[in-house]
Amino acid sequence: SLNSREKSGTGAMSSKAKKKGEKVLLLPGSEGWEVWTAEVGGTGFRLHERSDVVRVLDVVGIPAGELTMAFPVRDVSALPFRAATTDDALLSDLAETHLERMGSRPGIDAGVLSDTFKVGTRGEETLAVPVVLAPPFEGDLPRRAPENFDISSRCLPMPSTGLVVWRELGRWVFALAVEGQPLEYEALAINQLGEDAGREIRLAMMQMELQGLIETLPQQCIVWVGEGEAQPRPEELQSLGEGVGLSGPATVEHKPAPVVPDRCSQLLPADVRADRVAKRKKQQVLLGSGIAVL
Repeated sequence: SLNSREKSGTGAMSSKAKKKGEKVLLLPGSEGWEVWTAEVGGTGFRLHERSDVVRVLDVVGIPAGELTMAFPVRDVSALPFRAATTDDALLSDLAETHLERMGSRPGIDAGVLSDTFKVGTRGEETLAVPVVLAPPFEGDLPRRAPENFDISSRCLPMPSTGLVVWRELGRWVFALAVEGQPLEYEALAINQLGEDAGREIRLAMMQMELQGLIETLPQQCIVWVGEGEAQPRPEELQSLGEGVGLSGPATVEHKPAPVVPDRCSQLLPADVRADRVAKRKKQQVLLGSGIAVL
């Protein structure tokens, strides 16, 4: 476990041995948080540690390096819409209007809790996903402040199109992929694979079809299973497929290793933002004192 690794001292030694520029990713796993690392010039992220720790504050032994935290899907509201423009410069303003219309615009004192991601274009329109992060509670942030924040669904390589279902911190979640990007993602209220969970997903997809966000309902549903996770039973996959409206059962695939998106999100909780401001002020005071002495 992460705790035993730190007590043994190997976590501290490995941290010192890390190369400058290494990337570290905190990702919500099936039952607890996972730590992934990517070396300079490496081919991608490799699993450094898997734990059953549910509170990210309790994760210890995180290696040195540029730290990115991926918020779990359950903490984020995705509100996709079709923006009447292909000009990326106008996308942010249109997304804010969309959030206001949906009554989901976050407060200005909570930090930067919203961002907008472009998924694709539809003629003269842009398919975009504004997201709103729930204000983190105590224990929802790691002890070491991350340099970057993102969302778990954006850090997992999605199929070109279709539904994907996987477990995060003991909860089943799903995402709809369009053009290889997550368009809709949310945690399931019914936390058990079966026909009822499939109906919940189908209802969300029908709403997206009515809004013109997708042209047809998905014809494929993949259940990602990570290393060491129990395989879903055939009857669960059959019931899930029936609930979603598929002609056959859902299929099982190995959960892919994560990636960091090319454009990291602008999400920045208030506590981390305040800490950064305090550090900058301290640096400015020290610099001013040094100049005065000279």
